Amino acid sequence: MVPVAASSAYPYIEVLMKRRGFTLIELLVVIAIIAILAAILFPVFARARDAARKTTCVSNLKQIGTAILMYAQDYDECLVPAQTGTCQQPNSYSWGDLIQPYAKNTGLLFCPSNSVKVRVNTTLNPPRIVRDRGGTAGASDDCTAGGNVTSQFNYSYGVNTFGASGVPSTSAGPFNLIGNSLAVIPSPANVAGIAEGRGASPWALGGGSGAYDPPSVDGQVDARRHSASTSGLTNGAGVVIMYMDGHAKYTNLLQSIRVPGNIWTMLDTD
Repeated sequence: MVPVAASSAYPYIEVLMKRRGFTLIELLVVIAIIAILAAILFPVFARARDAARKTTCVSNLKQIGTAILMYAQDYDECLVPAQTGTCQQPNSYSWGDLIQPYAKNTGLLFCPSNSVKVRVNTTLNPPRIVRDRGGTAGASDDCTAGGNVTSQFNYSYGVNTFGASGVPSTSAGPFNLIGNSLAVIPSPANVAGIAEGRGASPWALGGGSGAYDPPSVDGQVDARRHSASTSGLTNGAGVVIMYMDGHAKYTNLLQSIRVPGNIWTMLDTD
């Protein structure tokens, strides 16, 4: 009997032994497919990540709102003042400090979409949350330990202190240095109490020409944090807001300034 060669009896074995890897064309096709999938999925992942961060910001403001209402219950239905005392002095407190007995968490003042985290000054007793003003060294509202110029803001959210000269106090925001009574707010569900801040004093949103001036509101309220907009006054830009009845939601900034419907004042007719 004549023996049969392995190569002629089992030709597929020889083929498998010769093909040990992919050809260049096959590798290029695989790389192209991976690149296409990445281009499709990465934006989806980015949007999902920002949606999760936005949800955290909404949750933070709901808890802050609860703490503020608890504070009001203990202080004759009066709101926490925006700040008290003299900056850089032991009697200096901001609203974020004053609600800590109720919130019990300084991390609530930090939105994960903001790159600057909350810092605490432990040299004072009790410790205080650092408030960096930005812009002018040693200014009266610069509450950093050394009064240094900085662009780093440690409050992700600010209380609504908007007002304007020559208009009734009811057309201003609900927070001030005294502590408004809840009774002066006719429609709490339609008044912005706290929002994401970006101005020179992010813990207190105010200044400029007041709540009726869109550029002034846009200069203080950070409607860029959750969008790619370069201006908060575009249709796609919005901001997370805690309303004075305690609920919080993402709100279109441009629509929030329109009259009627301006949520930055306490006037029920707005």
